[in-house]
Amino acid sequence: MQMIGKKNQQGQVLPLFFVCIMVLCLFWFVLINLGKLVKDRMMMQNAADNAAVSAAIMRARALNYMGPINAYLGLPGFSLGSNIPSEISHVWVPCPNHGAPLSVCWCGSRGAKNTIEGFIKIQEGIHAPYGGGTTFMASRDIAKRQELDSEGKPAGADGILTDEGTFSLHLKRNKGEIWYWGTMWVNTYLFGPIGPTLLPPQICGCIVNKDKGKRWLEQTDDFHKQKVKIVAYKNRDSNSNKAYPFAGKLFGIEKWFDIRTVAAAASYNSKGAMFPTPGDSNTPMAAFTKYIEAMDGGWEAHLVPAGSECAH
Repeated sequence: MQMIGKKNQQGQVLPLFFVCIMVLCLFWFVLINLGKLVKDRMMMQNAADNAAVSAAIMRARALNYMGPINAYLGLPGFSLGSNIPSEISHVWVPCPNHGAPLSVCWCGSRGAKNTIEGFIKIQEGIHAPYGGGTTFMASRDIAKRQELDSEGKPAGADGILTDEGTFSLHLKRNKGEIWYWGTMWVNTYLFGPIGPTLLPPQICGCIVNKDKGKRWLEQTDDFHKQKVKIVAYKNRDSNSNKAYPFAGKLFGIEKWFDIRTVAAAASYNSKGAMFPTPGDSNTPMAAFTKYIEAMDGGWEAHLVPAGSECAH
């Protein structure tokens, strides 16, 4: 016998079950995608930080490598420095006595010339790559390899962005006239060899004119701007994002996110700049003196706020 007033409750649990399933699916959708986004954001910030620090470290190393060479180029006598204020560099290395009654030669100064030009080439071999392409490529590779996929391939940042001149070392070559002096020996029967006597390059030696006379490195006007600012980016269509957003079609979301992170690092030397300014170069042995003042410190690097002004 059917009870009067008793409603049929069959099937009322089914809508509640579907609601729970939808809530659970939404929860997993948010959890997986948000977790991926947070992980990528943290990874990208690390990529930018490491790229910026690496660039600043490479700059510091380059400055430390070139500093001692600059000091040598600032020495007087057998290099380009001077004991007195002068726009001309005078180089003289006495030649040995070759035994002739009148021995005139500049082989000693010629050897110094070859040594000086060799050291300048070493400096330029450091300055060009470390102040440009080499540092950029190294920083970019570090950002890309911040994360590796299951096959060991880079899955970090897609690349880096920088302002023009970011990797410059802010140094330029001082130029001036260079005189390479010769040597004279006079061999006499009564008094023996007389010398060595200094001979001007107009008689024996070599004069390098101002346009070609490469000397030491000195600071440019923006040398104090030692901050390297790098933006690391990962595009939404990157290979590691192909499976995301997870279950996006189910919720009508088909596009992932572009990620941009920024970081900055600076090179610094607590003891001084190590390189002379153009004004310093008019004083005796400026390149040598500036290196001696700063050699105990050495150039280092550290992270700095990306939005701040950072001067050496």
